[in-house]
Amino acid sequence: KLYTKKEFNKLYYIDSMFRYEKPQKGRLRQFYQIGVELTNELNVNSIIDSIVLANSLLKKLKIHNYVLNINSIGNVENRKEYIEELKKYFRKYKNKLSAISQERIEINPLRILDCKEDSKLNIVQNAPKICDFYSAETKKEFESVLKTLDELNIKYEINYSLVRGLDYYSNIVFEFVSQSEALGTKATIIGGGCYLNLIKNEGNNVINGVGFGVGVERLFEIIKFEQKFN
Repeated sequence: KLYTKKEFNKLYYIDSMFRYEKPQKGRLRQFYQIGVELTNELNVNSIIDSIVLANSLLKKLKIHNYVLNINSIGNVENRKEYIEELKKYFRKYKNKLSAISQERIEINPLRILDCKEDSKLNIVQNAPKICDFYSAETKKEFESVLKTLDELNIKYEINYSLVRGLDYYSNIVFEFVSQSEALGTKATIIGGGCYLNLIKNEGNNVINGVGFGVGVERLFEIIKFEQKFN
């Protein structure tokens, strides 16, 4: 109940985690993760703080070969309209999608956009983009974040296919994607974003904020590779 003690909190954790689903190639059933959260304060400044901290962590570890991908998945209203449009679109191409993506059309079509198997298909890449559904407020927030990143000389790529499948994510989402040969392919080493109404108790207190998670094993692989060849 830290939210009862302070107006906002800056928190972190380092711990082992477990995946419930079948791990994808290059991922472990049990893995270690660093998590950083800034709770009860969600605005452009807190979003920038989170991104700057993640970027600084990689620089401190002398990891340089990565790209910051960023997107806004809009607010609840933006996303609701967008999801309905995605459903209509993907229904027309259902037979061309994998079995798991076919199931996701009605359950959570956003997950089709970042599906490892289907994301490279033309029909997925040509799907409607969330940016066409932004409200004026959402667009203003996204532009403000990008402008601040420019001022801080933090390079980024806008990736409208970058989404989050969990309902509590909202607004800005981001990933730091490694291009190091250590991992053999492009791989996300830090993933984060904003969240709304993550926790709600009997007193109707809600937890909003922004944060990110870091895959420790992937960082180790990159660091070991860099030390070996540099």
